[in-house]
Amino acid sequence: TLFPYTTLFRSGLALVFAGGEALLLSAKKKPEEPTHSLFAALVVLLAQQITDAARFVVVALTILTRAPIPVALGSAAASAIMLAVVWTAPELAGQRAMPWVRRLAGAMLLGTGLLLVWQATS
Repeated sequence: TLFPYTTLFRSGLALVFAGGEALLLSAKKKPEEPTHSLFAALVVLLAQQITDAARFVVVALTILTRAPIPVALGSAAASAIMLAVVWTAPELAGQRAMPWVRRLAGAMLLGTGLLLVWQATS
């Protein structure tokens, strides 16, 4: 049937987007909103959330597993853990190795996504 191949293709494409975002875009600076408008701040934060590599990974996992609730719960738990780590040890987020870690993760995501897309199309 066609369904498993489209699932692999869509999941791979989401991982390719995640890897590309992590490789091509540098770490985001603090979001700034010069007008001090609540709506404008919401738009800026929403745009950052939509184009974040982690969101693409969540989409890929949701497509691949067809289990959105467990993926959402796992994503929320991982976000809470990362928030707790950064809150308790903020110096970790500012280390000089972080851009390299981001690039390495991006390369791994990109490679995995390309492999899934290749499997789906061959």
